[in-house]
Amino acid sequence: MSKPLIFIDQTINQGFKQALSKGKITELVRLTKDICLDCADIDFDNWSKLPEKSGLPIKKMRGNIEPCSQQILEAAKLGMKAVTISIYFQDVLEVEQISKALKQAKELNLVVGLRIGDASALTALELVNFVECFDSELIDTLIYCDEDSLLEPLSTYDILSFLSQKLKQELEFHAYNDMGLAAGNTLAAIRAGVRRVAVEIAGTELYAALEQVMLGCKFLINEPIEISNKLADLCSQAAACFGKALPQNRPIIGNNVFAHESGIHVDGVIKNPELYEPFAPEVVGLTRKLVIGKHSGTASIKAKLRSWNMPISEFTAVLLLDLVRKKANDIRGPLSDFELINLYYEIFGLVQDNAIGGVEICREEKKYTSLIRHCGMGNRRQAWFLPQKKSLQ
Repeated sequence: MSKPLIFIDQTINQGFKQALSKGKITELVRLTKDICLDCADIDFDNWSKLPEKSGLPIKKMRGNIEPCSQQILEAAKLGMKAVTISIYFQDVLEVEQISKALKQAKELNLVVGLRIGDASALTALELVNFVECFDSELIDTLIYCDEDSLLEPLSTYDILSFLSQKLKQELEFHAYNDMGLAAGNTLAAIRAGVRRVAVEIAGTELYAALEQVMLGCKFLINEPIEISNKLADLCSQAAACFGKALPQNRPIIGNNVFAHESGIHVDGVIKNPELYEPFAPEVVGLTRKLVIGKHSGTASIKAKLRSWNMPISEFTAVLLLDLVRKKANDIRGPLSDFELINLYYEIFGLVQDNAIGGVEICREEKKYTSLIRHCGMGNRRQAWFLPQKKSLQ
């Protein structure tokens, strides 16, 4: 039986690098706890900046240090249980100096990881030969970093598979996202047998996006991991700490990821949601949305109105669809719920006594009908909230 996956958080450390306020750092700590991340890497220079009331347990921290005796002693003094000694092959550090640092850390009963920042610049065989220069008992985890974003998923799988066979140490993988392949490379590493990977909530800066890795693990690799049903909201909060707003169409957690407009898509989703959706939106705390616009069909119209318990025949749906497409072309975009209802009553020669102010009536559609399993948009709400109508005659 394989070991459980360990997600190493990089979000808090990136917050320090972006000089976020103590309040926002504390907020990031709370988010990592809510998502239940296993560990957080913190650079040596940032240890003293961590707010005392941040709530991050020392056992959940791992100190990033250089092969320096003073930093190793400071980590032990603070009560840290684990450290990563960071090196770069291009710096041509002496093996004896690194070995001395590793030995000192082990003598202080620290869990030691050797982090090679430019590991991807070496061939797999060169890396094996380098690591074998050290006593295997001095290194608990070998951390393979792709800081220059040189890898792609196929080569990542081959390299990590080779290393897992040749090395005694547990492997950890840190992918960087300069080429947009961090999540794919991380999933490839997991497929190759790596059980420790670096992630960042919402992928706001450098590393693989947590939500993409988690959902990929669960639905592509079939890893038995727990996913918070508030994941989308938690990721949005993390992005806000960095002063960023998540794009509406961001994979996994964007508000419009489960929005459907095309008539063919809507008809298919009504019959079988898995045709167009890799997982139910409720998994990450999102809801399915039915967008009414120029690409909609009668199935969309009927499903939308059915969600408000508003009866409509096939003939009326065809008439309304024609009005919808004309309106969508005029406003160069989809219709709001208010605009759709206006068109619906226009067919029957009815007008509204007062305006709703353009606020959409149905923001979160949950089910098309009560018969559709876990999907759809008919939340069966009564239409009592609609303004009174009166005849034009």
